[in-house]
Amino acid sequence: MKDLLLIAFVFFMGVSYSQEANNSIALSIVLPESLEGLDYSQISKIDTKIRSIVSNYGVGSSGYSNNFVIYPKFGIVEVSVVEGGMQNITVVTVEFSLFIKQVDNNLLFSSFNKTIKGSGSNKSTALTNAIQLIPTKDKDLQSFVESSKTKIVEYYNTNCDRILSQASALNSAGDLEKALGVLSNVPEEVPCYERIKAKAIEVYKAYVNQLCKQQLNEANSLIAKQDYNGALKVLASIDPSSSCNQDAKTAISKVEGKVSEQQRQDYKERMERYNNSVELEKERIRAVRDIATAYYNRTQPTYNYLMIIK
Repeated sequence: MKDLLLIAFVFFMGVSYSQEANNSIALSIVLPESLEGLDYSQISKIDTKIRSIVSNYGVGSSGYSNNFVIYPKFGIVEVSVVEGGMQNITVVTVEFSLFIKQVDNNLLFSSFNKTIKGSGSNKSTALTNAIQLIPTKDKDLQSFVESSKTKIVEYYNTNCDRILSQASALNSAGDLEKALGVLSNVPEEVPCYERIKAKAIEVYKAYVNQLCKQQLNEANSLIAKQDYNGALKVLASIDPSSSCNQDAKTAISKVEGKVSEQQRQDYKERMERYNNSVELEKERIRAVRDIATAYYNRTQPTYNYLMIIK
């Protein structure tokens, strides 16, 4: 008996980041909204399996609005009933596939296929058993992921100049958040990453100049309300390379003596990081990623699964 189920998905660009400054290759997982034949728990188990696979082989489960996605197909090929014992056993044969694709260019990078048999007291429990048997580590999965990682690095390296030009154009147009988002897509593994990072910091400096007046206004408003701790926190977040740095220092001198000892210590530690070139770079890269996160959380697109597999 052949009962083919094609998973229908809606893909949401989910963005999450680690606290580290590293920017490794990340894939966005295509998640199911609903599926006839599989319940929510079973769909969730498929999602968990995919997250384990990408984690096991060093690929993030989500990323900046990058359009590299990993998505599954799950097909029921055969359902049979084996008679015997105190109750019949239902056996299902399923085909589980994974694909890694670039959405924009509709370019398939790699695929993985496995036939799995599951069994249980009924069709639903047999399907759950089959999902549980999906491997999260084996040589074929490793080859699938590693091959895609290599191709993704090659893609970004080949398109490095185009990405830098796009970021420069966005910077010139004043669309600084989008420029940082574009640059933040590029993982550290790409040979041109240092050029990308340098451009990101250049754009970030333009961004902090654009932002610092707003921060100063916020700090002055807090000072007027005698919220000196809040004001110092805002003032300490102003990048020392910004055009507002001198005004920030003047404001800080007004509130330093009116804040808690803990606040003064926190401010001192932050300034020490700014004075350390290595720590300052890490701080700025983290800030770039936070800006990219906020930008894509506001502007992330929604894709229908059928758009991805066409």
